[in-house]
Amino acid sequence: MEIENPDKNDVDYSNQVKRIRFYERLGVKKLNLNYILPTKEGGFPIGLHYKATGNHKILPEEIIRETINDASNFIHSDIESRGGSIFESFASSIKDEYFDS
Repeated sequence: MEIENPDKNDVDYSNQVKRIRFYERLGVKKLNLNYILPTKEGGFPIGLHYKATGNHKILPEEIIRETINDASNFIHSDIESRGGSIFESFASSIKDEYFDS
């Protein structure tokens, strides 16, 4: 899930924090990567979140990359640079993710 990063200067800051806490209570974890949401203006940083299911303790880097690529091609198909320069700007921050439960 793409969830906005809270911005203390935003008038909606408290709702942004509440939204993230809501998802965290449901077991959603923010991935430790520097994701950039593709936009026609170039993109902006946003949190990329995931909910592990079953006994999964690891989300492999390869799966993260494939999922971002697939989602970008489907959701953000109107953005020409979605798979190129935007992806490359944060690709090096993608690593295996581990879950406690």
